[in-house]
Amino acid sequence: MTAIGYPELTLGLNNQKLALFGLFSNAQAQKRPLALPQFCKFDAVNANHQLVPLGEVYSVPHLKRFAGVFGVQIIDGPPAATQDGWSSFISGCERHGRDAIQGTGIFDDFTWQFFRNLVPLITGEKMFQRLRDEVFIRRGIKLVIQLRIENDWIEQIERLKAYPPPGFVDEIGMSYQEILRKTKNTITQGDLTRTAYIVCDEENLPTPKEEIRAEALEKFGMSLLWKSDILTADEMNSLSALDKSLIDFEMAARAPMFVGFSRSTFANLAFFESFCRALSPEPIHFIYNCPGPLLGQRFDFGTNVDPAQVMDKLYRRAPLLPDRVDDCLWPATLHAYLANLGEFSATTGSISGTRRGHLVAGVPGDETRLVEGFSISLAWTLPGSLEYRAKLANGEWTAWLPAGTFAGTRGQSAALRGFAARLTGKIALSYECVCIGSFKGAPWLVQARGGQDCVAESGEELAAMQIIFRPIYTTNS
Repeated sequence: MTAIGYPELTLGLNNQKLALFGLFSNAQAQKRPLALPQFCKFDAVNANHQLVPLGEVYSVPHLKRFAGVFGVQIIDGPPAATQDGWSSFISGCERHGRDAIQGTGIFDDFTWQFFRNLVPLITGEKMFQRLRDEVFIRRGIKLVIQLRIENDWIEQIERLKAYPPPGFVDEIGMSYQEILRKTKNTITQGDLTRTAYIVCDEENLPTPKEEIRAEALEKFGMSLLWKSDILTADEMNSLSALDKSLIDFEMAARAPMFVGFSRSTFANLAFFESFCRALSPEPIHFIYNCPGPLLGQRFDFGTNVDPAQVMDKLYRRAPLLPDRVDDCLWPATLHAYLANLGEFSATTGSISGTRRGHLVAGVPGDETRLVEGFSISLAWTLPGSLEYRAKLANGEWTAWLPAGTFAGTRGQSAALRGFAARLTGKIALSYECVCIGSFKGAPWLVQARGGQDCVAESGEELAAMQIIFRPIYTTNS
């Protein structure tokens, strides 16, 4: 069978990564082997682009191990030319956006694992490790800021202004002063903004680095640090433009706190890959191109470019109640239909004994996307069964329904007024369902256990819901 592939793609680092991901995704979908493309050392300043084998940039053994797990064969040999690199890029963008928006519950699946196994060789070099340790350990820097103000960005700004997408409200073309001001306005703990590591194309800045540094310290009390402040001149001269991009990206992906530009694949993948590596939603990322005087916090796993979608808390699927150590880690999925949105899902993961996500739909206080219906499915067989029911908009309860059956309505602007869930059979002797609901206009949460009704006192509509499985503790007194 002919291997699929493309010779190369003359784009920046992260666009090439998305194209490579698209190639692997297409190979999996088409059940065909693939040939690894060459990687372009893209130089935006001098347009001096050099092609190198992918194995000089990323660890091929890691990629082969990943590919083998998911049934994709990588053949040795020259790059194939069976498809256009741009089509791979589009495929990669589409699948990344479709999968990553589903949240941490699919950590163990194809998309997340590809980026976990895309390991840059430069991170194994002593030069990078010295830079990483100096910034994050010895200097204790917590904040990394992307200054997307380089000269090559000016053309793209003008293009966005001339042909803005629908609903475009971004603040674009921001100066470094505006970016730093927003950062100081938002992150008010002085120790966090006292020193920041800057990621950008230093050779392509419209303003000299030392001028930016002096003004940042004078106006904002911020000490700024670049990689060239830590690495020696010989080390900097030995690095290609691609090497420098890789270093900046890896520093951003490791940052406890990052400020970036949501229409940049650099910032988007830095957020996404930080989750892939940590296997938990630990990093805090902000965007600066949102309207207003403050940064906006990201909740989208790096899948969106529009500031409103980027900052939408719905996609984080944050639990309504804090986790407990005795919560049951059962593979399960909650499917919900939300008003003004449509289908929405949340999953705890596919491996029993690990929690990747929570069974949560909706956001407390959000009265525009009320819950109109739901179903719960389990990925393993219980010694018993799961049942649930819904209180409809007319106040009537549905019958108790088996797992996987939809309860409620879709697209009828008829939000639920409550829900209940219970276990039956042998398992119900030791475990129970805990239902948590947030209701329209109510500032508190309602909890119900063991099949009791999760409803508001005055019958308000359901804004957010969560289901937890927990053990039952008994006493013999």
